Amino acid sequence: MVNFTAIALKRKEETVLNRKTELKQKFKQLLTIAFASMMVLGSALPAVTETASAFTGKVGSSYTVIDGGRITYGSGDGGYSNSRKCDLGDGLGSRYTYCVQPAKASPPTGKVTVDKVITDSDDKGKWNALRNIVFYSPSYPGYEKNTGNIKGAYYTGNFTKDWAIAHLAMAYVYEGRPSDMATWGGTKASGLGDIWTKAKKLGDGLWNADSEKDEAIPGNFKVFISTMSGVQDMVAGYLEDIRGGFRLQKIDNDLDEPYAQGDATLEGAEFTAFNKSGHTVFLGEKKINQEEAAVTIRTDKKGLAKSAADALPYGSLKETKAPSGYLLNEKWSRAISIRKDGEIIDITSDPVKENVGNQSFLGSLFIRV
Repeated sequence: MVNFTAIALKRKEETVLNRKTELKQKFKQLLTIAFASMMVLGSALPAVTETASAFTGKVGSSYTVIDGGRITYGSGDGGYSNSRKCDLGDGLGSRYTYCVQPAKASPPTGKVTVDKVITDSDDKGKWNALRNIVFYSPSYPGYEKNTGNIKGAYYTGNFTKDWAIAHLAMAYVYEGRPSDMATWGGTKASGLGDIWTKAKKLGDGLWNADSEKDEAIPGNFKVFISTMSGVQDMVAGYLEDIRGGFRLQKIDNDLDEPYAQGDATLEGAEFTAFNKSGHTVFLGEKKINQEEAAVTIRTDKKGLAKSAADALPYGSLKETKAPSGYLLNEKWSRAISIRKDGEIIDITSDPVKENVGNQSFLGSLFIRV
């Protein structure tokens, strides 16, 4: 006699077993797909990090530009621009990369290569003017902080118009300061009226390298140019990651020599450099916000003090602790602007005499910087 019950149970067990096998296979497939996806993602992430960290601002470095939106500042084809933006990881955040040939098509978004860097030796004529205008243009420190009242001198206070003034001022000096210039669609810059007039004024005003506004630009602020066939060249500014140091000396005011009187001592005075770069910086893994103390150095027995060559490129130096027998010189301070990597600024040859003596130690002190 056929045992139908046993057959049914056996078939049920086979069905369950087959179902488990199918589930295991599908699960393995999902794991394989997930693992493959992770491998792809994992290989992509380091590339993004590597690209970002690889940017040095040197010729041949690459960076990524994104669409910054259309900015309309006039009528017709010549009254708008398709802006571009980038973030170079230097602490300035997102900023505009300005196009400087308005008669040409807008450059595409994506990876762009640095073709020229405006160096110290180029700080004259149009190159100096480009560097200055970028620093004082919308999204850059000089404009955003209104350094030297730049807005009152050259701009309107309206962001859209000011962006256009900066854009056309760069184009104006890039072409050699013509009386008029071509813009998109066969139009002329002069058709923009007051915007063009102010753009020329800005370009002319920042052309020379001996102006007050030129000297207000940090030494590590650099500008580079990217060129592409058939479209506009672009300029962008960034803060170069340079480091340097400084050297100073304290001497006794009465003796006019690096010797202390009585029981006083020149050893142990402390000088602190404060971050004046306008943004957060890192010294190794230490995060230094704007205005915060970055580096402190101490004088030796001869009153000398020297920092390592890893100080901030732009800062303010103050005495923060007096040596035994002398009073703290709270009036003394010096600005530090390092323009070349590894530069040591020697500020020992220009004495600043202050009567800060403590009579119980028979000494008074001044700082030679």
